[in-house]
Amino acid sequence: MVGSAMKITALALLGTLLSGSACFAQEPSSSIPTTEEIIRSLNPATAAETRSLRGIKVVPGKEAGPPSIDLTINFAYDSAKLGGEEMLILKRLGMAFQDPRLAQYSFLIAGHTDAKGSEQYNQRLSEARAKAARDHLIFFYDIDPSRLQAVGYGKSRLVAPNQPDSPANRRVQIINLGPNS
Repeated sequence: MVGSAMKITALALLGTLLSGSACFAQEPSSSIPTTEEIIRSLNPATAAETRSLRGIKVVPGKEAGPPSIDLTINFAYDSAKLGGEEMLILKRLGMAFQDPRLAQYSFLIAGHTDAKGSEQYNQRLSEARAKAARDHLIFFYDIDPSRLQAVGYGKSRLVAPNQPDSPANRRVQIINLGPNS
C-alpha cells in the first residue's frame, strides 16, 4: 500500500512539473522579455523599430540582418537541461510563435556555450542546448517542427568575448529565417 501511494505521489509531482505550474510559481525576472516584445523583435514589420529602442544602431546602407532576439536561456555549466526561468522564457517564445504575426515564419534556434572545454565538446553541448529548446517548443506549444531549425555554434560566437567563461555565453539565440516554405 505504501509503495502504491508513493507511486501516485511521484506521478502527481511529475504531472505538476510537466505542466509547468511549479516552474511558474516564482516571480519572473524583469529581464525576461514579454511575449509581445519577442513578437516585435522577430516580426520584420516591427523589428527595426524594436532594435532602435534597444539601442542597437542601424547603419544607413548597411544590412541590419534578419530579425532576431538574444534570449537569455542560460544553462547550468555542462548542461542542456532547462530550469524554471528558462521554461518561462520558452513559454513566452512558444506563445509568440503561435501568434498570427509570426505564424508564417521559420526560425533558427542557435545554441551557444562559454569557452570552457574543447571545441568538439562545446559544439556537441551547444547542439544539445538548441535541440532542448526546439524540442520543448514543439512538444509543449505544438509548433510545427518544419518551422524550427536547431543549430549549435559551440564557443565560436561568444556574447561576452572579454569574459569567455561567463555564464552569459551559455545561451540560445532566435533568428527569423523568413517565410515558412
